[in-house]
Amino acid sequence: MCRSIYTLLALLALTVSSFSAQAQCSSCTITITVPSSSGLSIADNDQVCITGTGTFSGNINMYGENSTLCIGENVIVTGNVGLNDNTLTVTNYGTIDIGSFSMQGTFINNGSFSSTNFQLNSGSTFTNNGSLDVGNIKLNNGSTLNNNGTLASSNFNMNSNSTFNNYNTASDAVLIDGDLSLNSGNFNTAGGIEITGNLEGNGGDFTSTYTGDNAIVIGGDANLNSGNFETTGDMVIDGDVYLSGADLILDGAGMMIGGTFYPYSGSLTGTGSGSGCEGISFGELWEWYDPTDASITNVDVCNSTDPDATDPSQFDSSVTTCNCSTLLPVEFIGYNTTADYDNAQVKVAWSTSSETNSAYFVIEKSSDGYSFEVLGEVTAMGNTESIAYYSFNDTNPTYGKAYYRIKQIDIDGTYAYTDVMVQYYENKVAGAEMFVSASEGTIQLSFNKNVGEGNVEIISVGGQIVFQQSIEVDNYTYSLQPDKPLAAGIYIVKFNSTENYWVKKVKVD
Repeated sequence: MCRSIYTLLALLALTVSSFSAQAQCSSCTITITVPSSSGLSIADNDQVCITGTGTFSGNINMYGENSTLCIGENVIVTGNVGLNDNTLTVTNYGTIDIGSFSMQGTFINNGSFSSTNFQLNSGSTFTNNGSLDVGNIKLNNGSTLNNNGTLASSNFNMNSNSTFNNYNTASDAVLIDGDLSLNSGNFNTAGGIEITGNLEGNGGDFTSTYTGDNAIVIGGDANLNSGNFETTGDMVIDGDVYLSGADLILDGAGMMIGGTFYPYSGSLTGTGSGSGCEGISFGELWEWYDPTDASITNVDVCNSTDPDATDPSQFDSSVTTCNCSTLLPVEFIGYNTTADYDNAQVKVAWSTSSETNSAYFVIEKSSDGYSFEVLGEVTAMGNTESIAYYSFNDTNPTYGKAYYRIKQIDIDGTYAYTDVMVQYYENKVAGAEMFVSASEGTIQLSFNKNVGEGNVEIISVGGQIVFQQSIEVDNYTYSLQPDKPLAAGIYIVKFNSTENYWVKKVKVD
C-alpha cells in the first residue's frame, strides 16, 4: 500500500513538472531585461520577471511577503539570490550559477541550477525539474527537497525533520560525491543512488523503492547508528557496515559488503522474497558477534573469505547459510574486487560452496557497466562438495571506476553471471590534476604534470555524449574545439588514459 502511494506521488510530481515547464514567465508587474548588472530588491506582492537573452550579474534580494520571481529560459543569473520568507516563490527556466545559496520560501527549478553550497531553511520547499548540481547540501528544520530531474552534490546533510524525495526512477538519478548524513527526517528515492563516501545514519528514515541492480552504491562505510533503512533493491557497500542501533530491512533485496560486517545492535531483517529470504555477503564478520547483539532474521548469509562466519550457530534459526539464492547464483557463496596498489592491479576473488560439472570461470570487465569484455579464464574444480576459493588479477586496471562480473560455465555449456561489482582505482601519477575552462566555443584542459595521451568526452547534464576525441597533451595544455558549438549550460568533461582519470564540470556561456 505504501509503495503504491509513493508511486502515485511520483507520477503526480512528474505531471506537475511537465505542466509548469510549458508555462514560462507571465503575469509580471515588473519586467527586467538582460543583460543587467544592477541589484534587485523585491518587496511585498511584487511579481517580477527577468527576461531576454544574456546575464543578470546583480544580487537578488527577496524580502517582501507574497512576492514572486520568474527567470526566463535564456537568462543566466550569476549574482547572489536570497529568499527570506516562506510566502516567496521563485520559478527558474534559465541558468543559475552562483556561490552559496540559502533560502526560505518556495523555489521551482525547471532549468539549470548550480551553487557552491545549498541550504534550505525552516519550512522551505525546493523542487528540481531540471538539473541541480551543487556543493554541500544542508536541509534544515521542516524543509523539503523534491527531485524530478538530475541531482549531483558533494556532502548531503539532513537535519530536524527535513524531507528529500527523489521521483526520478533512473538508475543514476542521484550522485552524492561525498557523505550522506541522515540525522533526522525522511530520505526517499525511487531511483538509483551513488554515494562515493560514507552513509551516516543517526536518525530518521531511509527508503529506496528502486528495484534495479545496485540500487544503492556506497563507496565508503555504512554507519547505521539509529533510524530505519529499507530497500527493495540491492545495496553494494565497498567498505565496512556498522549496525549500531538502526533497523535495516531488505525487502526482496540483497546486500554486498566489501569489508567487515559489525552487527553490534539493532536489527537486520529480510521481509521474505519468493525463496523465503534475502541474501547478504561480506568480507568478514565481527569475530565477537553473538545473537544477543544485533537481531539478524530471515536472510541468507554468504561469505567469501571467512568460513567461520557462516557457522549457523551464530545466527537466528531463520537465517540460512547455504547459497544466498535471492542475491547470488547457486554456485557462488561470495565474490569481491580489491584495488592492489602495491602490485598495480585489481584482484577479483570468489568462492563456491559446491560444484557439479563446473568447467571454468570467465572474468569480464566494463567501463560503463553495460558492454563487457573478457579479461581471462580460470579453470574450475569441476566436482567438489568443499568450499573452493579462486582469484584473478587484472594487471591493466582502469583508472577511475570500472565494473567487473564473473561468468560461471558448466561442462554442458550452461552458465550464470554474478552481479556486477564496482571498483575504483586511483590515479597512478601522484599529485596529478586537471583543470577545465571554457571560452568562445573552446574547452581548455590544463594539467600540472605531463599526462601524455588520453581519451576525452564532453557530456551534457542529460547524459548525452556531445563530443569525444583521443588526444595527446603537449606542454600541459590542450584545447578542445567541438564540431558544433556547445549550447549554454553545464557539461561534464571526462579524461581517461592508461594512468589517469578525471571527471570535471565546466560552464559554457
